[in-house]
Amino acid sequence: VERFSQEHVCYASGLEHSDELAFAQVYHSLIHSPALETLLQLEHSYAANVEQETLEFDRSRKKMESRHSKEMERVVSHLGTQFTDQDVNRLAAKQFEETEMFEARWSSSRMQLMESQRREYREWVSTVQADSLKADS
Repeated sequence: VERFSQEHVCYASGLEHSDELAFAQVYHSLIHSPALETLLQLEHSYAANVEQETLEFDRSRKKMESRHSKEMERVVSHLGTQFTDQDVNRLAAKQFEETEMFEARWSSSRMQLMESQRREYREWVSTVQADSLKADS
C-alpha cells in the first residue's frame, strides 16, 4: 500500500490545485446552502434550452429528410425517361453532403450552447460564493 501511494503521488497530475476541484468544492458548499433552489432552477432552465434545441433539430431533420425523399422519388420515378442513373447518384451524393453539413452545423450549435451554459453557470456559482464570503466577513 505504501509503495502504491508513493507511485501514485509521483504520477498524480496535481488535481488538488485544479480549477475543477476548486469548482467542485464551491459547488458542494452551495448545494448545502440556501442557494440550492436557485442552483436547481438554473440547471433546469439550461436543460430546457438544450431540450428545445434538440426538438428543433429533430423537426428540421425530419423536414429535410422528407424533402430528400420526395426529390429522390421524383427522380427515380422518371428514371430512364428524364433522368439517368448518374442523375440518381448525383442527387444521392448531394443529399448525403447536405445531411452531413446539417448535422455538423447542429452539433456545433449544440456544443456552443452547452459551453456557453457551462461558462455562465460556473461564473454564477463563483459569484454567489464570493458574495457569500463577503457577507460572512
